[in-house]
Amino acid sequence: RQAARLLDETGQRGSRRLRAVVLSNLGWAEGQTRMYTESVTHIGQARDILRELSAADPDDTNMLYAVTSPYRALGIVEAYRKNFAASVENFRAAAEIHQRLLHRDPANKVYKFLRAELLVRTGDGLMAQGRTAEAAAAAREGLDALRLLASASNASLSHQFGACRWLVETRVPALRDGTAAEGFCRKAVESTKGDDPDGFSGLAKALLLNGDRTGAVLEMEKALALLPVAKPGQPISRQRTELESELRAIRQSRAAAR
Repeated sequence: RQAARLLDETGQRGSRRLRAVVLSNLGWAEGQTRMYTESVTHIGQARDILRELSAADPDDTNMLYAVTSPYRALGIVEAYRKNFAASVENFRAAAEIHQRLLHRDPANKVYKFLRAELLVRTGDGLMAQGRTAEAAAAAREGLDALRLLASASNASLSHQFGACRWLVETRVPALRDGTAAEGFCRKAVESTKGDDPDGFSGLAKALLLNGDRTGAVLEMEKALALLPVAKPGQPISRQRTELESELRAIRQSRAAAR
């Protein structure tokens, strides 16, 4: 907030872009603390600044790419507050920009990956509205792209994590693929040498989907073991709280242990 106040709204191009970044970060922090109205306001202001800067220089690919960030953030925050129509609108806007960027640079894997993730998120939002056919179409396109990126011999960790996560977490049940997700999750764990809790938690969810509750509990315990335990009087981290909740859910699930 202090940085946003210090940056003049009428400043030069560089300072205006910095103001947009600050506003976007502020809005994201507000969204994580459930201040949804303030969050949407500030991220929306960031989006408007970046759109104006991009429109003033249509050939600036970096600026056009920057516009996708607040759209994605808005989509996530709107989903937090269950405003799924607005969430889908923002995810689609970001995905459309990535498609335009791909026309300029068809081989760019960053654009491909981010567009794919946005399509899966779009599918989730459509599914929440009961628009199942549209949801399946969007999610399928996104998941196919994520699977292709993660299957490459030189797949990045982000690509492995993306396929690991979304092949399990998509809200379109028919598109979930625990077997493929498990393979990608194991690759992610190997790539991080077992130092990232997200790899183990993703693997746990894939194993649960495959009916292996015992294995899922074991992997989720590994994820929790990597997180510091809160000292007396200190708050428990959001990540630990979420993983502990997921572990309880796995233990209480009716999935049959192999």
